[in-house]
This record gives sequence, C-alpha cells and structure tokens, in this order.
Amino acid sequence: MEKNSNSPKTDLGKALQLALILDQLRQNQTLADLDFSRKVMKSLREIPRLKPPPTPLRLSEIAPTIPKYEEAEEIAPEEQGLLARIKRLFKRKSGEVVPA
Repeated sequence: MEKNSNSPKTDLGKALQLALILDQLRQNQTLADLDFSRKVMKSLREIPRLKPPPTPLRLSEIAPTIPKYEEAEEIAPEEQGLLARIKRLFKRKSGEVVPA
C-alpha cells in the first residue's frame, strides 16, 4: 500500500514539488504585512456607504453644458501614414491642438 498516490516517483517530480513548496513559502506574507492588511480592511469597513439621491438626477443637472463635438478637418492622404500619426500623437501630448 502506498503512502500517498500523489507523491512524485521520479527525481524530476520531487524537484518540481520542492520548487513549488519553496515558491509558496516565499509568497507567504510576514506578520507585519498581515497586520497592515488587517488595519486597511478595518478602515475600509468604517468608511460610510454612499447612498443614491432620493430622486434620479437628470443629465442636465449633472453636466448642464456639454460642448458639441466639432468636426475635425480632413487629413490629407500624405499625412495619413504611420509617421504622421506618431507626430500628431506627440503634438497632442505636448499640449498643441491637433485634429484627430
């Protein structure tokens, strides 16, 4: 009768099992980490719950003025390449206004 049918029989299997056990030990948290996690969870439980308003809000109350989408000017075919797109992306990130 075998001790454990799941126990590896080859050296490679035993090495893999040992590696998995060592990995699990490395992933275990220290007591200080667990205490910090417990404190964070406790403080999260103490935060008051947000309640919805008694009457649903209309979109005009939330955002009274939504600017209309302005049509972007057409991009010339020579500017539609990958390099031109990258240039427009960098201009957009630098704060310049560039058509999409």
